[in-house]
Amino acid sequence: MLTFFIVEIILKLFAYGLEFLKEFINTFDSIIVIVSYVFLLLDLRLPILGLLRTLRLLKVIASMKKIQDIKRERLELIKQ
Repeated sequence: MLTFFIVEIILKLFAYGLEFLKEFINTFDSIIVIVSYVFLLLDLRLPILGLLRTLRLLKVIASMKKIQDIKRERLELIKQ
């Protein structure tokens, strides 16, 4: 699963360049994925890593909020 996330980060960096990392949530997500991958390769286990992976859900929540805000703005434009 981590390999999929690494590929996702690489593709987004290729598509958006360094603009991708200007958003805190993308930087946070990338750091969590990379640290998790390194720990997996080194066969290290830390309890805090599970918590950090759970915090990645913040990215999903932030994305859902952005989508809702965009929908709200479009609806307001239609009403005008």
